[in-house]
Amino acid sequence: MEYASEMLLKAGRAGLRLAEVPTDYRVRVGESKLSPFGDGWRHVQMLLLLSPHLSLIVPGLVAAVLGLLLCGLSLVAPAGVEIARLRWFPVFLGPMLLILGAQAAFLGSIAAHRSSLTPPALRRWLGFLDRPDAVNRLLGRFLLVALAGVGLDAALLVAWLVDLSGDAVVGVAGLAQALIVIGGSGIATVFAADFSRESLGW
Repeated sequence: MEYASEMLLKAGRAGLRLAEVPTDYRVRVGESKLSPFGDGWRHVQMLLLLSPHLSLIVPGLVAAVLGLLLCGLSLVAPAGVEIARLRWFPVFLGPMLLILGAQAAFLGSIAAHRSSLTPPALRRWLGFLDRPDAVNRLLGRFLLVALAGVGLDAALLVAWLVDLSGDAVVGVAGLAQALIVIGGSGIATVFAADFSRESLGW
C-alpha cells in the first residue's frame, strides 16, 4: 500500500508532472486481507522515514527551543508560575523537552542525510556529514555540551559548599542535567552510527 505514496513523494521531489487517471473499481470477491491499523501504521511509518526533516528535525528543533525557553523561565521564576489556583514548575518540563528535542533533531539529521527526499537546501546544510572528520567533529561538540553541564554542576556544588545556594539553583541544575544527557547520548549515537557507517554512507 505504501508503495503508491512512495512513488508520489519521489516523483514530486524529482519535479515530475503528476496526473490523475480515471479507473474502474470492482468490489473484492472473498475476504479482505487488509488490516486497518497494521497497514495504516506501516504506511505512516514509511512516510515518516522518507521525510525525517518533517517528522524529526522540525518537531525536534521546536521542542528544543521551547525546552530552552522553559529552562530560562525556571531561572527567572524558581518558585514556579501560578496558573489560576495551581502552581506550575517549568523546571520539570523544560529539560525534558530540551533533551528529547535535541535527540530528535540529531537523529533526524542523520536520517535526512541519507533520504532521497530531503530538500536540497537541507541536504547542503548537512553536507558536513560527508567530511572525513565528521565523526570526530561531532564527538568533540557533544563532549563540549556534556562538559558544559558538568561545569554547571561543579559550580552548583561549590555554591552549595559555601552556603550560597538558593531556589534559583534548581533551574540551573535542570539545565545542567539536560546538557549532560544531550552530550552523553549524542556521543553514544555517534559511536553507534560510526559502527554502522556502511549503512549510513559514512
